[in-house]
Amino acid sequence: MVDKITKKERDRMRRRKRARNKRLKPFAHMYNYIVCLIEEMGTRQLSTLISDTTEVTNINCWCATFSVAPIVQRLAKEELYRRKYRESVHKTTQ
Repeated sequence: MVDKITKKERDRMRRRKRARNKRLKPFAHMYNYIVCLIEEMGTRQLSTLISDTTEVTNINCWCATFSVAPIVQRLAKEELYRRKYRESVHKTTQ
């Protein structure tokens, strides 16, 4: 048997969700900004960015640079993959 959620519990869950989303919103905007920057880069720039992020260590970089490198690298690789996929789909449909 499935337990029914009371109106009071549902309202409490909604308030928690809104509060959580409000706290995370600034970080989501920053993440979206990074994604937009990466999408606007050329293929050569993305390849360079990927190789740059593999050379980052906690010794030779500012802590924030070291922390963001894996995120940027993953997004850049995903963008390159997306572009290659679009090209292959475009070639097969012609």
